Amino acid sequence: MATRKRVTKAEKEEIAATSECYVRSDLGLDHAGFAGYDAKDIHLDHVHTPAGAVGAEEGGAGSQTLPIHGASKGLSPDDSGYETATLRNCHKLRSDDFRSRAAYVQVVKARMQARDASYVDDVYENPDRDPGDTKYLLEVSFSDSEAKFMGKSYDVVREVRPAETWRRFFTTLPANQLFTDGASQVRPATKKTLHKMLHTYMVEGFPTFAPVNARVDKCGHVVVFDGNHRATSHALAFGVDLPMPLMIWDIDPGDECAVRPKDD
Repeated sequence: MATRKRVTKAEKEEIAATSECYVRSDLGLDHAGFAGYDAKDIHLDHVHTPAGAVGAEEGGAGSQTLPIHGASKGLSPDDSGYETATLRNCHKLRSDDFRSRAAYVQVVKARMQARDASYVDDVYENPDRDPGDTKYLLEVSFSDSEAKFMGKSYDVVREVRPAETWRRFFTTLPANQLFTDGASQVRPATKKTLHKMLHTYMVEGFPTFAPVNARVDKCGHVVVFDGNHRATSHALAFGVDLPMPLMIWDIDPGDECAVRPKDD
């Protein structure tokens, strides 16, 4: 197996002078160059293309060496103001052995979105939804053994408790069909937990095992009452169009359309 070539200071400066920080470039952000950065504040990432062998010599087939802002006191993608900062550390989150340039940039994108995401409603395109649009109004009906939802029939699981019988069924829905409200006591997501779950999904490669729990309100919105961290991190990692496991419960829909106010 080939060993990685050491890059001299002069070679590093030449690479920085002729290439852009790939994180900024791939995110579509202003690069603003490496002017004013000391050589130690510029990192070089040895990025492998899918056909490249791990350990391939830099500049060899299937690999490329790319510069990246790495100022120790620069703003990272987790910091507000990163997009317009003149001193940046795009390398701070790069400690994991990402398999590709695209994989790392996708994690950076998710972490940037996570800065302002407390609920699944906050992720990517979800804040721009019109809750009154008919595509978000999904009727559900339960019988003792069957539930009907979105034109399909589902087997119902019944759970008998003292003086109460709960009914539910399992399905999948994308994050762009999920809402939260102020009445279900769903916890706002914490950044620490979101970051941990993003690592689990995007670096370790685990799927979502436990379903998100939801009910359907009087208007037809699918409202999360348990699992907001799972729903929000899944949407951050994979986008709002990819379905996630969901358990829909037969719970009193109430008298209101249970949608979180946009300024909440």
